[in-house]
Amino acid sequence: MSSGGGSGSLFILDVDASSVTDLYGVSFILHYPNDLLAYSRNSESEGTFLSENGAVATDLQASERQAGEVTVGISRLGEVPGATGSGLLLSLEFTRRSAGTGRMDMMDHDALDSFGEVQVEVTWVSGSVTVR
Repeated sequence: MSSGGGSGSLFILDVDASSVTDLYGVSFILHYPNDLLAYSRNSESEGTFLSENGAVATDLQASERQAGEVTVGISRLGEVPGATGSGLLLSLEFTRRSAGTGRMDMMDHDALDSFGEVQVEVTWVSGSVTVR
């Protein structure tokens, strides 16, 4: 992940699902380098994977718990099966504070199927961000 430009430049973090079966919703806490990036409140956007391009009702919530932590949850609504396949779950927007490299980690994460069971076979991948 990288972002260019001067102070105030946008950085978009996409959260994708890859080769999942019966995915109904996910939740996690994103730890990000607060010295490099500022979370843009109310800038989160849903991807099309869980909603099947708007055919299924979904709900996305994202809230900055404290500087450097955003709590995120997205779920299908109602008695519908989970999504199967790959695609964009959601996007979060940040603005550049300063240049440098830091970690972006997903902690306290869960992925649930349409029966409310935790999908233990899901692998969560964290990474680093370089802001120029």
